[in-house]
Amino acid sequence: MSEFSTRGTAHAILAHLYAWKATLNKEPELNQLAIAECDTVLSYKYYQLAGNIHDVCETVMLGNSSEGIFELDYRDTDFDFVTSGSRLAAYCQSFPIVPLSTPQTARRNLRINNTTVYALYPDANDDRRKEYFYELDYYNSQSTSITQGAAYVQKLRHYSKYTDGTQVGRIKSYLDNEIIIRLADIILLRAELKEKTGDRTGAEADLNVIRQRANTSVYDESEGSLKEAIQNERDRELFLEGINTRYFDMVRNGMFRERLRGKFKTLTDQDVADGALFLPVGSIAFSNNTRMIQTTYWKRNGYPHK
Repeated sequence: MSEFSTRGTAHAILAHLYAWKATLNKEPELNQLAIAECDTVLSYKYYQLAGNIHDVCETVMLGNSSEGIFELDYRDTDFDFVTSGSRLAAYCQSFPIVPLSTPQTARRNLRINNTTVYALYPDANDDRRKEYFYELDYYNSQSTSITQGAAYVQKLRHYSKYTDGTQVGRIKSYLDNEIIIRLADIILLRAELKEKTGDRTGAEADLNVIRQRANTSVYDESEGSLKEAIQNERDRELFLEGINTRYFDMVRNGMFRERLRGKFKTLTDQDVADGALFLPVGSIAFSNNTRMIQTTYWKRNGYPHK
């Protein structure tokens, strides 16, 4: 990795860090620092958006592209390969990507309904419909006895197969890198930050860069709030990417009650202040540090470590 790209990675992480702290620590002045970090990343000519969504799947997801900023680089060796179900996108995929699968192969892992995909990608011209999902319209018209009413995810496309033994012919590993941050993420993050700091024109411009790359319409106020539109675009563009990317978005933008399921919807402001949106401190930490204190919310809800 070059020094140039390493600096870009550092600035991209700082952009997310400042944006996170600005909200959670109630320090809105940090949003300007986050914008400055995004600007620095975008000033590096090494980073360029892929030309279209097909290239996102075929090249960016494979790894080491000009759009990639921070990614985990795997090699197909006995000591470095990643099992096919260890990443979210791979965990959701079956037919047509997984060898020996058919449209009727039962999907026991996470799945997404066709109706959800259509709601997420309302523009029929959006190239992410046809690139992230296999023959969406065709399989939506087929019997649910075949499709289970779900879409066929195809975002990760490069894999290796077992060539011998009892698993011969079956998928061994995905060859795609694990993309943590890419340029589209930083552009949309800057759009979010500009909206928060009152620069609507700049926010719309960044948002529309990503929309136009996907061959979908530019933002119009008739859609609703610009804040919601930017988050919707992050949902669409970064679908199944990163490490809990969408969860961090929901927390950072205060949308967890609205968009997440389960008990997130009933959390009070005091619950959040007491640490409900963070994982509880694991029990082993208390063995190694006798002064460790459990987060207030989790101590109150069944994790009574010291």
